[in-house]
Amino acid sequence: MKQIKQITFDITQSRRIKNFAQKKNIEEKEILANYQMIMHLIFQSWKKNYQDSDEISFRNYFLQIMKYAEFVFRLHQRQDDMIRIVDHVEILRDALEEYERDYADIIEIENIVKEISGGIDL
Repeated sequence: MKQIKQITFDITQSRRIKNFAQKKNIEEKEILANYQMIMHLIFQSWKKNYQDSDEISFRNYFLQIMKYAEFVFRLHQRQDDMIRIVDHVEILRDALEEYERDYADIIEIENIVKEISGGIDL
């Protein structure tokens, strides 16, 4: 528990929390409350696993969870990126179809002009 208190103290003293709070327009207290809840859950989970195997250090357990959390966050970002890409591909596909229709109309107009002008290139 001392480790959690020390980590919490270090983070509360950090400018990162203030900057993050200002950037997201969230109160620091709310961020810290969420942080404490998450740390409590991680600590409880570590304690449960520590009972099964006392070789698990809290630091390594915490870092492993953070790796997975970052991985999940990046997956979520990639999913949002893929949705945007699919939307843009649909827009481009529609634009290409419209371009092909317009190009076909232009060729048809050129053929009509050639027929009218008697096959002479203008």
